[in-house]
Amino acid sequence: MSKAPFDAAPEGKLFHGAERRKLITMGVLILVVAGIFVYSQLQESGRADRELDQIAEPDDSAFQEQLVVPSFDANLLAGKILDAREGDRVLLQRETLDPLLEYTSSFNAAHFLALGMRALDAAAQAELSADSEAHRAQPFLARGWLDDLDQRIGAGGAREFHGRLRLEDESFCHFVVRALPDGLIVDDFVRIDGLFLKLFRSEGDEGWLEGPLLVGPQLLDSWPQPEVLDRDAIFVKLAQITDDTIDGGLTGLGGETFDAQWLLMNSLVREGDGEIDWEMAPELDDETLVGIMTQGAAWRGAPFRIPIARNMDLWTSAPGENPARVDKVTMGWIGSWTWVNNKSAVLHYVMPYDAEHLRGARLVSARGYFLKNFAYETRDGNLRVAPYFVLSHIEEFVPPVDNTIQYIGIGLTVLTLTIIALIYMGLRRDKKRAAAFQADMVRRRRARRERAQASEAD
Repeated sequence: MSKAPFDAAPEGKLFHGAERRKLITMGVLILVVAGIFVYSQLQESGRADRELDQIAEPDDSAFQEQLVVPSFDANLLAGKILDAREGDRVLLQRETLDPLLEYTSSFNAAHFLALGMRALDAAAQAELSADSEAHRAQPFLARGWLDDLDQRIGAGGAREFHGRLRLEDESFCHFVVRALPDGLIVDDFVRIDGLFLKLFRSEGDEGWLEGPLLVGPQLLDSWPQPEVLDRDAIFVKLAQITDDTIDGGLTGLGGETFDAQWLLMNSLVREGDGEIDWEMAPELDDETLVGIMTQGAAWRGAPFRIPIARNMDLWTSAPGENPARVDKVTMGWIGSWTWVNNKSAVLHYVMPYDAEHLRGARLVSARGYFLKNFAYETRDGNLRVAPYFVLSHIEEFVPPVDNTIQYIGIGLTVLTLTIIALIYMGLRRDKKRAAAFQADMVRRRRARRERAQASEAD
């Protein structure tokens, strides 16, 4: 018996029911697999950082404090200071000296820097000589050999020290302070941060000596700058450094390490690191790092290229008076999970430049000199050893934009829309063909009825 026309499937139908279900299932599976891939990539990007955090964790986070500098009432000095004539410059009035002594009594270098301290060089001295009134209570820094010193009793019975410095350009500067370094003697090299009070004259062995008078809290030990750097002194200090070890012998960053660090940084500040062929310098990979950790003395002072690694911490600080005469140093930690044979997976560093702009950088590259293996304590209280470097350069590494995830997202969107469009088009085509098939059955039924009626009529 032949199959009834209305039981037959329409010819050319794009998707049957089973095929449609299969297509929808495949589309969903594709989307699920792609979503899992994207999720795994995102997880992988953070895995290395988490592992590094777990094995490193140096407990050296910088404490950020806000410096508050009180303002000075300029009316306390206005019109009261006499230094226009030479005879006036030998006078020191308590009513103008005491306010500055009291104002600066609790100051340190950071306070003077915040006020905009300048070096008392030839240009500054010329400005003061030309118009001293315009520069009252302005901050200046002077370094020189102690040429004269006198102890006096000031307001309220407090000790004061009045004296004179012979600066490196052979000019002179006078000072009044309340504190001195221990054991200070004439001809020691010192520094003063102070506020300009007046042009002052004092009598020396060769006659009257004139220069600005600075008022500050104290004199500080300092270091003169020789015209030519003594590189042999750097190597002598490097040879005296001893590496730290976990089982004892912790020497820290003082002593010879401190001296060598500053001698090296002074060399970098004055002459840079251009004499090193950095293309030929070894890269700090896992193998060389193991060599440093096991035989530090053999690598002492050696230059290294530090490849792209994670910026684990970075901060700047004012180091106080130092041989390199820098106002700020940058310190921090660099880590890499590729340093698998170094238990700490990090290195510690100091640099004689202000790199505050890199605080938020995620990846950095650098170059510098190995100083010693340094013991530090992690946040969980464990003692570990990491290399300590003096860096000459550090910069942020910005990886090229990776659009893989974006492209995958676009592909998934296009694929999803394509599957939806195909299903929609298939359903519309099935619907049209079903309607055409239904119309054809009606036409055939009508034709059969007409033929049957014609037969009966005959």
